Amino acid sequence: ASGKGVIYVLAREKKKKKAVIRVRESLRRRGYDVKLFEDHLKKGSVVVVAGDLSKPKLGMSPHTYGLLATHITTIFHCGSLVNHVWEYSMLRAANVLGTTEIMRLALDPRGAVPTLHYVSTISVINNGDENTIESPDILDNMGGYAQSKWVAEGRVRAAAAKGLLPATIHRPGLIGPDTWTGSANTNDWLIRFISGSILIGGYLVADTKANVCVTPVNHAAVMQLALSRSYDAALLKTERKSAALPCPTYHTPITKKTNTLSLLENIEASPELLGRRIRQWDPQEWKESLSELPPNNPLFPFKDGFKAGLGNVPSHDAKQTRVALKHALDSGANLEMPAGSGGVHNAVLLGSPSGYTSDEVNRTVRFIMAANKLTADRPLLMRTQSLSRENHLAAPALPDMVRSVSVAHNT
Repeated sequence: ASGKGVIYVLAREKKKKKAVIRVRESLRRRGYDVKLFEDHLKKGSVVVVAGDLSKPKLGMSPHTYGLLATHITTIFHCGSLVNHVWEYSMLRAANVLGTTEIMRLALDPRGAVPTLHYVSTISVINNGDENTIESPDILDNMGGYAQSKWVAEGRVRAAAAKGLLPATIHRPGLIGPDTWTGSANTNDWLIRFISGSILIGGYLVADTKANVCVTPVNHAAVMQLALSRSYDAALLKTERKSAALPCPTYHTPITKKTNTLSLLENIEASPELLGRRIRQWDPQEWKESLSELPPNNPLFPFKDGFKAGLGNVPSHDAKQTRVALKHALDSGANLEMPAGSGGVHNAVLLGSPSGYTSDEVNRTVRFIMAANKLTADRPLLMRTQSLSRENHLAAPALPDMVRSVSVAHNT
């Protein structure tokens, strides 16, 4: 539109009105600028589309599908069904077939072929650099979510190798809370651990020397966009010498590294707990707590994995990506962030990882408290199955596993 482009956002709903509400409420819960979103809606520079990744033609109406097929020039596919408990068969429709449907949209003959930027996960490899592609032999050792992303990665890579679709693959590790708003994915296992521990009033650290290594979501977004813009610019300048199209893989760099015990102690000391107390328990006390944990505690789906407490969240090899990122940022491919938006300086993205500051921890605690509807006048939730059945002590309902959105861009 007017040379400035239109961003189409796919949200999992059947009707557009509900899709807009879904995106608006998601932004509001996370503390982002809803007015800015509304302004872009009115201008037509952001268009929310109702659909579903797990459905043929992405669950869109024929008119909407044709509109996107005709106009989009870039696709950021960061939508997926994230569930670290379910098996591959339960995730295949959204994560594998959904990616296939995204590629079908990209290859629709009614429009020019857009670039696809696919967000995968570092979990598709056991170890290694950006060139590592694990063999099918190790799939049995992966969870269903990682398996689904491994298969989808392969399909994207194959399309590029056949010369059908220019693409990039981004493999983030654990995505951490936004450093500006404190917002996070409430279904992420780390946030579930913190939320569940706040609810029961205690935690356990498996190794006091362990670290939590993450990339805050606002850092990851800037890095992935900068790398994608750099790829798009290079693609226009590169003379094609073979049938295959380039499909680089990037490992989203870690920018936050915090000692696990220190992180939880900072949460313990946060004034945003509104007078609630949380402390480190001994292993026996923790074991008993997990055995009595009610199903509606956020920790419940992962309680077997946390028997020894919260341990190490490792970093990963991102040397090649850091070189590419520096080139992208030096070339001016970074975002132009509005004043007061929490924009990230290049030095933060390219430097050594730092710890979350006390202010950043407090923002995250504030977000978690609000997400779990914990207020100063609400009593400490009991952890036993029997007491949790009482209405006045009931823990908040377990959040639904949600699909995130995919974004298509028309320039």
